[in-house]
Amino acid sequence: MIRQIRDAPFQADVNLKLGFLNDRVLGGISYRSLKSLGFMFGSEVSNSFRLFYTFDMSLQDIQQFSSGAHELTVGIGLNTPDKRARLRSR
Repeated sequence: MIRQIRDAPFQADVNLKLGFLNDRVLGGISYRSLKSLGFMFGSEVSNSFRLFYTFDMSLQDIQQFSSGAHELTVGIGLNTPDKRARLRSR
């Protein structure tokens, strides 16, 4: 993603997300041009429920005051068809 906002520095994000075991286990890495690095690990607990853990850390001088940020994300799908059933029917 690339963004330019008036009176703010130019920013670019590069992300890579990989799925394993039919996308039931997910992992990823993210780099932000403002010198930030992030790691993500998640799992599809059930058909419509996902749980993710993310750790972001700064690569700038502020790192001496902050050891990083931890984030827990819960994803809930509402009225979503079973994607594995769709894959089996192909």
